[in-house]
Amino acid sequence: MRIVFLCGSLEPGRDGVGDYTKRLACELIRQGSEAAIVSLNDNFITEPLVVTEQIDEFVLQALRLSSTMSWKKRFEVAKEWIDKLSPNWLSLQYVPFSFNSKGLPFGFNRLVANLRKGTYLHVMFHELWVQGGYSFKMNIYASLQKMIIKQLKEELKPEVIHTHLPFFYLKLKKLNFDVKPLPLFSNVAVQKNERASHVDEVFRVGIFSHIDINQSIVNFLQNLKQIIHEDGILFEVLLIGENNQLKHFGNFLEGLDGFSNIVRYTGFLKSAAVSHAIQTCSIGLTSVKRHALGKSGTVAAFLSHQIPVAAPCSCSDINDSKMGFFSNRICKSIIINPDLSSINQAKIATETFGEEIEISRIAETFLKDLCNSY
Repeated sequence: MRIVFLCGSLEPGRDGVGDYTKRLACELIRQGSEAAIVSLNDNFITEPLVVTEQIDEFVLQALRLSSTMSWKKRFEVAKEWIDKLSPNWLSLQYVPFSFNSKGLPFGFNRLVANLRKGTYLHVMFHELWVQGGYSFKMNIYASLQKMIIKQLKEELKPEVIHTHLPFFYLKLKKLNFDVKPLPLFSNVAVQKNERASHVDEVFRVGIFSHIDINQSIVNFLQNLKQIIHEDGILFEVLLIGENNQLKHFGNFLEGLDGFSNIVRYTGFLKSAAVSHAIQTCSIGLTSVKRHALGKSGTVAAFLSHQIPVAAPCSCSDINDSKMGFFSNRICKSIIINPDLSSINQAKIATETFGEEIEISRIAETFLKDLCNSY
């Protein structure tokens, strides 16, 4: 099978969907398919760029098209490049803001319709429309984004549709989309690592890539720290990676009573070193709302390393009983309350579902769904 993926950007480490798409494409190549990628709205380049990446032992071809080009020119270049590859499938990795800075890609569907002539079409919905109800402006945005997605179905008639989240799955079902679940895998491959002798002496909370400051996060850390100290165990917070959001959160945390000497920073790390850092953690912590956990790459990174994740944040007007996962076994690995019993139960749960979020199995499901659509 020959597949060409369509996404927004392919700048390494700067676009989660781009990183996801590259990893999936390489796994499909490993399993015997042919795969390539086109980024249609790349903000990190100024001219069209054809790149060949050596990832492990696999070669991945990609065409990167600058956001400074006209959309007409971008699709002309894309069509010429794709036609030479003669794919069976195009796979659109859909995020509204990937194709328009305001999240309103009017006219995009018609351009893709021309691009897909002679091929089957797959769509992965990484995002849908923004949550309305907070302001008149947000309600308008939500209505327009929803309209564009409904038009996508009518104009493109995709053969296969996937999404990561039960929350999105239900929304698409209400629009009569024939949608299938496809779990998210981690962008951080697990590296073998000998467990450090001091790990059991320190309870380390890992925060990877990004975190929001809110009262739920603060309360969770403060309460957990008190419980851990009562057991006579050292408590640390490890910020994994390097960006302004992590620095801001670290500075805020160090200003809280009792936290000034327990915040640690890894700085920028390559993927293998990130894997090693994650494995030193007792739990992960995320500010992602519980209903959206299934589309978080940072959550998937912890879970793939068998590290349970604390998710104290919920959305008051959304039923998050499914924890953002299609699998009940994965849901059990999520910690809501800062108590050792819940943490121990979640830790046990992480040892039972490894195959469900392995990239090899997810790629097999992806191919199976495509093949079954003929």
